[in-house]
Amino acid sequence: MADADTALVCRVLGALISAHLIITDSDQPFGAMVPDNYNDELLEMAHDLAARLLPAFEKTATGIPYPRVQTRAWCWRSALALESSVFG
Repeated sequence: MADADTALVCRVLGALISAHLIITDSDQPFGAMVPDNYNDELLEMAHDLAARLLPAFEKTATGIPYPRVQTRAWCWRSALALESSVFG
């Protein structure tokens, strides 16, 4: 994914944060959702993605975000490693 729609990236960011919050909720309202060996990888991925999204909001003359954002440097290997380590 070299360029991505800013709205789509925001949705992915929200999904990563939401999944992290559900997993780490001490009340576990949806049942036991904590995967073995989970070490905040979803939160780290969300932070990385947010850092890549930030220039779309910061570098505009009007304050309106650019419709597309460069995500080329985002490490998909992290996502694959997370899938392997969390889901077995």
